[in-house]
Amino acid sequence: MGDTHHSYDSSDHSVGQLGSRTKTRTKPSPARTLLDPSAFKDARYTLFTAGLFVTVVGLYFPYFYIPVFSERVVGRSADFAFYLLAVVNAASFLGRIVPSFLADKIGALNVLIPCTTITAALGFAWIGITTVGGIVAFTIFYGFFSGAIASLLPTVVASMSPDPRAYGTRIGMSFGIGSFGVLIGNPIAGKILNVAEGEFTKAQVFAASTMLAGAIFFSAARLWFIWEKQKRQKVLKCRQSRWPRFEGYRLMR
Repeated sequence: MGDTHHSYDSSDHSVGQLGSRTKTRTKPSPARTLLDPSAFKDARYTLFTAGLFVTVVGLYFPYFYIPVFSERVVGRSADFAFYLLAVVNAASFLGRIVPSFLADKIGALNVLIPCTTITAALGFAWIGITTVGGIVAFTIFYGFFSGAIASLLPTVVASMSPDPRAYGTRIGMSFGIGSFGVLIGNPIAGKILNVAEGEFTKAQVFAASTMLAGAIFFSAARLWFIWEKQKRQKVLKCRQSRWPRFEGYRLMR
C-alpha cells in the first residue's frame, strides 16, 4: 500500500506541473501587416523612400546602354561592348560586398550618401567620355558604386525601423514604391536618346540628375535624424534643469 500511495503522489505532482506549464503559455505574436501607412509619419523614412525612388529611376540606365555607347560613340566592336557588361557586373559584385564592412562601422546611410553622390558624378562624367580607357574606367567605377547603392538600400530601411517585426513591411513598401522608378526609368531614357546618331547626352543628364536628387533626399533624411536627436537632447536637458530630483529618481528606476 505504501508503494501505491507514493505512486499517487508522483502522478499528482506531474499533473500540477502540467497545469503550471499550461498557465505560463504566452499569447502568439500579432500577424504582420502587408502595409503600414503610419511609417510615412516618420519624416526620415518618407525622405529616404523618395530618395530611393528617384535614385533607381536612373541607376540602371548605364547597364543597358554601355554596350551601345561603346559601339556608337567610342567606336569599338560588338565583342568589346559585350565584355563591358561582364566588367560592370563584376565591379557591381565587389561593390555589394566591400562598402558593407564600412557601413557596419559608421552606419549604412553615412556610406550610402557619398556612394550615391559619386555615382551621380560618374553619370555626368560619362558625357565627356570618348576613349577606350575612359569607358573602361567608367564601367569599373560605376559598377562598383552602383552595386554599393543596391546593397545598402535595404540595410538603411532596416536601421530606420523602430521595431524589428516591421523590417519586412517597411522594406517591402520602400522597394514597392522604388519598383515603379525602375519600371519607368529606362523607357524614359530610351525615349530621349538617339542611338542612330550616337546622341546620349540628354539621357545621360537625365539619369545622373535623378541620382543626384536621390543623394539630396538621402542627405535630408540624415539631417532630419540629426535635428531630431538634438531636439530630444534639448528637451532632456530642460527637464533635468527644472526637475533634477525627479529625473534622478526616474533614471535610478
